[in-house]
Amino acid sequence: MVNGDVPHLDYYCFDDVASSLVNNTKSVVRVFQDYDYKNTAVTLFPGEALDLNGSSFNDQASSVQFFTAVATGDQS
Repeated sequence: MVNGDVPHLDYYCFDDVASSLVNNTKSVVRVFQDYDYKNTAVTLFPGEALDLNGSSFNDQASSVQFFTAVATGDQS
């Protein structure tokens, strides 16, 4: 479990082993296939979970980046 940007998931012994992702934060999270936030990414919104089994992203996560969620819609 991380709660901030991680450019190399191997720092946590978690490189290329994730079969599912859960975003339990209030941030938008992007999980990248390569170190340093490169290559293909999946985006998880707050509260979202994703099963990676059977997908090309299974066991491929190598870095994680967090973004502040921004409300959309009528701001009046």
